[in-house]
Amino acid sequence: MDFIAKTMHGFESLLVKELESTGAKNIKPLRRAVSFSGDLEVLYRASYTCRTAIKILKSTFQFKAKDEKELYDRVKELPWEKHLDVDETFAIDSVVISERFKHSKYAALKMKDAIVDRFRQKAGRRPNIETENPDLQLHLHISDDKINISKDSSGESLHKRGYRSSGHASPLNEILAAGMIMLSGWTKEHQLMDPMCGSGTVPIEAAMIASNTPAGFLRQEYAFMKWRDFDEELWNKVKAEENSKIDKSEIRIKASDFSGLYVRLARTAATALGLDECIAFEKEDFFELDSDEGFVIMNPPYGERMTHNNIEDFYEEMADHLKRYFAGCQCWLISSNNEALLRFGLKPSKRITLFNGPFQCLFQKFELYKGSKKAKFQEGSIERAIKDFNEESAEDRPEPRVKRPSQGKDNRKERNAYSKPRKPREESEKTERPAVERQTKSGGLKWSRETPRDKKPFTKGRDSNRRNPTKSSENPQKD
Repeated sequence: MDFIAKTMHGFESLLVKELESTGAKNIKPLRRAVSFSGDLEVLYRASYTCRTAIKILKSTFQFKAKDEKELYDRVKELPWEKHLDVDETFAIDSVVISERFKHSKYAALKMKDAIVDRFRQKAGRRPNIETENPDLQLHLHISDDKINISKDSSGESLHKRGYRSSGHASPLNEILAAGMIMLSGWTKEHQLMDPMCGSGTVPIEAAMIASNTPAGFLRQEYAFMKWRDFDEELWNKVKAEENSKIDKSEIRIKASDFSGLYVRLARTAATALGLDECIAFEKEDFFELDSDEGFVIMNPPYGERMTHNNIEDFYEEMADHLKRYFAGCQCWLISSNNEALLRFGLKPSKRITLFNGPFQCLFQKFELYKGSKKAKFQEGSIERAIKDFNEESAEDRPEPRVKRPSQGKDNRKERNAYSKPRKPREESEKTERPAVERQTKSGGLKWSRETPRDKKPFTKGRDSNRRNPTKSSENPQKD
């Protein structure tokens, strides 16, 4: 069976690694998606564990059509009774990238008409449309004249883990938070701090990653549970295997926010997952916190509910506090406010473009050193060089280079051993240069020997020069 897992921009490589751990084959990254193949067990495991997948679609029918009429005819010929009963409901969502099909909703409407008309001809009745919770969710994808019809195995987006409760004005998407943590390179060996945790999405997703808690641990429904080939025994087996890998030991995560309400919401969500002991939640102001080790991952305000000057001043103060009180940490920050980021005052060592809903964001890494970055780099370089030298065996070390003699006077004879012998001059080449008068810069005269390349004598006088000897000779200076 062939599948396509949809994801967010920038997370394709992360999803590839996740799918590899499920036993998927023929994995290929696409634009905001990854295609792969596998059996039902692979589908169940990917749906239950993948943290960066939005939906997983099972490719069902492929063909070509040049316009809406041909699309209708080809869809009507397909054996829909194998996938849908006349008493069940269905829904269609569509993506159209084609000059042949001008409107995605119209293409979906023609597909719906074809399915309904086929059931009318076969059974005398038609299935109904249900957009909220259909028995069969179909996905229509059109690229030029290529038609791909898939069955949605997920139903609701996989970012709905089941632990969030309403109450936060702008919660961070769970998939985005998980992807940020994975991109940062954080592992449970290091401390993680989120000093602006809001409803706790970043620390909770981090605790799930560190403890191997499956992404769908609390999720109750998937669309594939309504398919005719759903294997409940296999599904329970996959869940049991993944749940047995959960390990909540030695996880150090700190989460805080200035709002006591948000902290309580975050703690409640972590408790639902059984991860409340892995995360230390506190009501604290960011500007009263400090740390000297580990990772800091932040999702500060973007400024939608703050004035222009306030948000830029806030970012400037935030950067100053990080530099002063978080030296030794690795800080990752996501924001869509480019003007405020210009005032941040710290130079990022890495930038990644991500999307938080409609906002294009920069996810940036900042190395917070004690002292200057140059000193830190030099210190690390010396330590690494000494370590490499001590670990290197004598046989592996290169032969010492022969020291060439210095260029001083005392080593002239030694240098001659390395130099090519100079060709002696013939007697005929040794010519005596005649002595001539030369004019000094101050206008005086001095005697010197003329070179063979310069046979023209200088004229006495301050205005004499090589570039215009005629003028100088015509207007000699009067003493």
